Amino acid sequence: MLGEILSKRLHGQRPISLYGFSMGARVIYYCLLYLRKHGHYGIVDQAVLMGAPVSSGLEEWRSVRQVVAHKLVNVFSTGDWMLAFLFRAANLSVNVRPFPTLLSVFLAQLDDTVCPSGGWSW
Repeated sequence: MLGEILSKRLHGQRPISLYGFSMGARVIYYCLLYLRKHGHYGIVDQAVLMGAPVSSGLEEWRSVRQVVAHKLVNVFSTGDWMLAFLFRAANLSVNVRPFPTLLSVFLAQLDDTVCPSGGWSW
């Protein structure tokens, strides 16, 4: 839904920045996939996803990266139990794969493992 709204440029013609935490970051991730699928480039200037319960597939992240004009930041913690729980719930999965090396995709990828003690400490 967010992707549809942004693609209609209801916000005007200038690029926007998107920031999301947890399920909000998941909404942004799928919004970016929608924009890529429909060929809408130049709408998102930067996106910051913190604790996003989303796929760690390299190809999907490359697609997401293509629609973000400047900075794409993925902040995650390998010890975040809430992230693992939400990922499993959202994907009906029992396995949570660790993030692959996405540095070739991102301008910034931050492993914030030492900070969050689980889900709400961001």
